[in-house]
Amino acid sequence: MVTITALGAITALSVAIILILKKCHLPTAC
Repeated sequence: MVTITALGAITALSVAIILILKKCHLPTAC
């Protein structure tokens, strides 16, 4: 259970970082 929640949190963080990078990649977003 703990490992599953840890992996879920890590994947959620990585997805959030990727979304932020994609948003900042556009000149209009930043």
